[in-house]
Amino acid sequence: MDIRTCIEPVHVRRRCDAIGEGRIYRIDFGTAGQASTFDDWTLACAAARAFGEPRVWRTSRLLCWALLPDRWHGLVRLGGLDSLPILVARLKAVAAGSVNLAAARSGAVWARGYHERALRPDEDCFALAREIVRQPVRAGLCRRVGEYPFWDASWLA
Repeated sequence: MDIRTCIEPVHVRRRCDAIGEGRIYRIDFGTAGQASTFDDWTLACAAARAFGEPRVWRTSRLLCWALLPDRWHGLVRLGGLDSLPILVARLKAVAAGSVNLAAARSGAVWARGYHERALRPDEDCFALAREIVRQPVRAGLCRRVGEYPFWDASWLA
C-alpha cells in the first residue's frame, strides 16, 4: 500500500494541524469499547500520572483535563514542534502504556480517533476550562469538582 494513500485522508480531515503554534484546542476521546476502564482507581491513577509527563507535551501545554470512567476531556495549547494528531497520538500512547503496565496487560486502552475543536480568539478559555473540569459533576460522579480526584488545571499550579 502506498504510504501517501494512508496519510492524505488524515490531512484532509485535520486541516487544523497546519494552524500553528499557540492555538488552543478542546480535545476529547473515549476508551476502547466504551469500557469504564477508569472506574478502577489504580488504572485512573496510572493514566493521571501519564497526563503530566513532560515527554508527552514537549512544547505543547496541557491547560486542564478531566478523566471520566470511559472518556478523557482536555484543553491544550499546541506548541510549535507538534501537530495536533501527533500530540494526541503521543498522549494516548503514553497513557495506554502506563495503564497497561498498572493492569499487567496489553492491548487497546483508547478508542480510535478523537474529537477536537479549535477555540476562536474571542472565546473565554477559563469558561471552557471550568466546563471541562465540571464534567465529573455532570456525569453524576460527584457533587462538587473538589470531591473528584481525576482532573487538573494549570491555573492551580
